[in-house]
Amino acid sequence: MLDGHRFSTLVKPDAGPKEYKLDPNDSSKGGSVTTSSRLAVAASLAAAVAVAQAQGVAVPTRGQLLYSTHCIECHNSQLHWRDRKLATNWESLKAQVRHWQALAFLNWSDADIVEVARHLNETIYRYPATSDQVGRAQPR
Repeated sequence: MLDGHRFSTLVKPDAGPKEYKLDPNDSSKGGSVTTSSRLAVAASLAAAVAVAQAQGVAVPTRGQLLYSTHCIECHNSQLHWRDRKLATNWESLKAQVRHWQALAFLNWSDADIVEVARHLNETIYRYPATSDQVGRAQPR
């Protein structure tokens, strides 16, 4: 319903394609609904939904996106927590990311390797920060 009018009672008038009037045979309130006002209502609703979604959802990092796209299928969290893990510090973590992306023929840049290593370090390993962990690589 829009201002108490049912959409099922709208008819297209002969006056033009952009204005819809309520059926004169309908006993409910009179008035008209223009296409632009319907679009304004739809746009307002879409904006409200987008704002509501954005408030509760964190934007993923580039490293998280790369890892979830290319690595998570084989490398679940149990692999990272095993007793014989190969990454024991920041440099060896980057070396492992570089090694596995090469085996998968991903051709990641050094910045991509650092971003994935950073994602793993922030979510799993927590090794001390080094100089290339300080700045964030910019998205492409």
